[in-house]
Amino acid sequence: MAGTPEYGAPEQFLTERGDERSDLYALGGVLFALLTGRPPFTGHHAMAIMRRKLDEDAPRLDSLRPELPPALSELVAELLDRDPARRPASARQVHERLRHIWASVGATAPSPVSAGPAVLEKVVAPTGPTRRLPEDPSPVDVSWTGKEPLSTYANMLHKRGWKGLATLAAIGALASVIGFYLASGLRLEKLPGEETGPGFVPFMVGVLGAILAVSTAISTIGRAYSEHLLKTGRAGRCT
Repeated sequence: MAGTPEYGAPEQFLTERGDERSDLYALGGVLFALLTGRPPFTGHHAMAIMRRKLDEDAPRLDSLRPELPPALSELVAELLDRDPARRPASARQVHERLRHIWASVGATAPSPVSAGPAVLEKVVAPTGPTRRLPEDPSPVDVSWTGKEPLSTYANMLHKRGWKGLATLAAIGALASVIGFYLASGLRLEKLPGEETGPGFVPFMVGVLGAILAVSTAISTIGRAYSEHLLKTGRAGRCT
């Protein structure tokens, strides 16, 4: 993983390798924070922020600051696109678009030199009712009872885990049946001059398949018992 959770691109939190488009995503996050006062994604901890970036689209800038130029909102939305292929191709393109946006609003906006702090504050402040992102709750107000539903990410891991165990059990059982079936029609003992009997190899395949199936069944029972403890709240609680 590379990059801070608030401004790093989604692909940097996966196995993909980031490039200059990842830097443009970070630029979009910085622009969003400068114009709204907070990064596009927030959460209780780093993993929650990264998960949101992988599952959700970034909020639109014009939903929070409708008075800003539409071209600026569109540029920030492109910079914060989860798909790197849909972001601007280069920083030079972003620079040119920002120059055009600045030129289009320069005729109506007061000069930073002559306006003074009071006028500048009036220019950048929201002028109408806007939708605000929810405030982050304090960590001390968050508690876990053990009865909350699993998150999307946990559900995905849960399904993958059960699917993997079922696949292993099926492979083990199939190998066991095939191995023992083949070995039943062949002799296991070796004759003089032979290293092994013709039924030795399929017999060992059957034994290994049986071991795999049994061990997977034990793992499945242990996993089911652990999840039962989590659902009933007896696996531990924290506040």
